[in-house]
Amino acid sequence: MSRIEMDADERAPIVDVAVDDRSAAIAGELFDQLVVPLAQARRSASTEPDFPLSGDDEAATYFERPAERCMRESDFEPHRGDAAGLLDALAAHWDAAGEPELAMLIPQMRLIATALDAEFDQNSGDVDVLCYTLF
Repeated sequence: MSRIEMDADERAPIVDVAVDDRSAAIAGELFDQLVVPLAQARRSASTEPDFPLSGDDEAATYFERPAERCMRESDFEPHRGDAAGLLDALAAHWDAAGEPELAMLIPQMRLIATALDAEFDQNSGDVDVLCYTLF
């Protein structure tokens, strides 16, 4: 597991791993240090879970009729088509839904997106000579 430190000035996690493993390390830290404690706090507060383990016997159906019957081209990349736009929209959605704890995950998610971009830039696309394809 990676070592994580908090920069006192920026309060941004500094992950000590190779660039090609950085996104996985940050995602692991996000889960272990933020998501799990949030879930544990919600469970101990006896709040309704976001994803119940069973259905609601009182509900007639979970089906919701779609507002539009056909998708438009803009529906496929609704948030500028990049990670920053998607995370901005997700933060706005969580804030509007009254989920400030989830919105607090966004800075760490931005670090993951930045790390993935760096990994993509480093990857030449070359296939290792020891890799073979089966037909």
